[in-house]
Amino acid sequence: MGKLYFSPKGRINPTQFMQGAILLIVINFIFSMLTLVSMMFFLVAMPVGLIMIWLWFSLWAKRLHDAGKSAWMVLLVLLVTVAVSFLSTRLVYMITGFDPASATAAAQKAGADIMAAMKASFEASRSIVLASAIASAVSSFIIAYIGNKLLKNDPEENQYGPATT
Repeated sequence: MGKLYFSPKGRINPTQFMQGAILLIVINFIFSMLTLVSMMFFLVAMPVGLIMIWLWFSLWAKRLHDAGKSAWMVLLVLLVTVAVSFLSTRLVYMITGFDPASATAAAQKAGADIMAAMKASFEASRSIVLASAIASAVSSFIIAYIGNKLLKNDPEENQYGPATT
């Protein structure tokens, strides 16, 4: 499994890609839900998010290699992901009635006390965690599924390694 996620070298077939993507989506969803339980998870969200970005990069790079494409095309996937994420966030705000300015105002009200500001921001945004986690999971799955379908695997050995089965 480490080979699947931690190195962008090599190739994976469409089935391996979708299995890997689903596992990352589930992990992200569970971690998002844990932020409801404790502020500790809220505080470590940034480092975990950076790790998740690397895992997704490695997964996409291998799938792109299987299609004979450069891993640099992950930048296109990133662009699509950012656009879809922006739209899904706006949709969550509309559906839930969440006002991001309220979280900012709560944090500013706490003043110079960083922990108090983090706690205020955490409390203000708790109301949208479930909706955001669902939107993120659904949009991630759609991007992975469509991207995977658009990439035709190269049945021959290519510059990135032997053919996948």
